[in-house]
Amino acid sequence: MKRLFKLFLYAFVIMICFTGCAKENSVAEENNKTITIIQVNVEKDSGETYTERRISKASSVEGKKINSIGDSFFIEATNDVYYNLKEYLGKAISIQGYVDQYIGQNGDVCYAVVRNTPGCCGADGLAGLDIRCAGEYPNTGLWVEATGIVETDPYSRENYPVIFVSEIKETEITVPFVTN
Repeated sequence: MKRLFKLFLYAFVIMICFTGCAKENSVAEENNKTITIIQVNVEKDSGETYTERRISKASSVEGKKINSIGDSFFIEATNDVYYNLKEYLGKAISIQGYVDQYIGQNGDVCYAVVRNTPGCCGADGLAGLDIRCAGEYPNTGLWVEATGIVETDPYSRENYPVIFVSEIKETEITVPFVTN
């Protein structure tokens, strides 16, 4: 009877850990450091509120070689991160583009650093990478350089790359429309 009770207790604890808890916070490992993804309710000046995904602390790129995604081969470089994600996980990356926001799979507001690309109707495509910041996100449309560590999005059911930002700064606009 004691054995059956212990088995039930262990199963209950495991069930609690894998349900509900992950909705509030998710965790990703970065070089033996834990980064927690949190959902933050934000109120706009208009009184409207929405939920953003942020990291609990900035990730460190100190001592790491930084792979830079700039003007040349922007689409190819961002696609390479998606297609060869395992090679980029835990590595430092820097990307230049403008800040864009979109609604994620679960209704949260997400942010990315992107550039305009050819699409189905002319110049309506976008290429770039998602970012997660510890503090407030820059305004959409602002041209920035974001530097951080590539990890997977813990909220996505698929392996989806996200940059956990250690530094984000405004920069001069270079090439807003890219074709390669």
